[in-house]
Amino acid sequence: MDEASLIFDITQVIRQLRENQTIEYKDKKRNLKDYFNTANKGVEVALGVRGGKEIKATVSSARLKVLAQGKKRLVVALKYEGESDYRYLVATDRRSAL
Repeated sequence: MDEASLIFDITQVIRQLRENQTIEYKDKKRNLKDYFNTANKGVEVALGVRGGKEIKATVSSARLKVLAQGKKRLVVALKYEGESDYRYLVATDRRSAL
């Protein structure tokens, strides 16, 4: 992710992670699904989308060490109304690429 950020003039890169991706939190290893379903449950919000509509979603986030990438990343868990599982998004930190 850092290399892609540098190729495109230090832009922020966002990608999706699998729910079984291993992270480290307080020196304990666990997967994303376990972490966001137990330790960091989300809050319900109304998100504005194109056309002025609002949709309900559950959102949570944390700066976690993603072991496969060897770095702390901002991980966002997003679950739209009617879905049973979160989607996990990860973003590079633009400050660390400078």
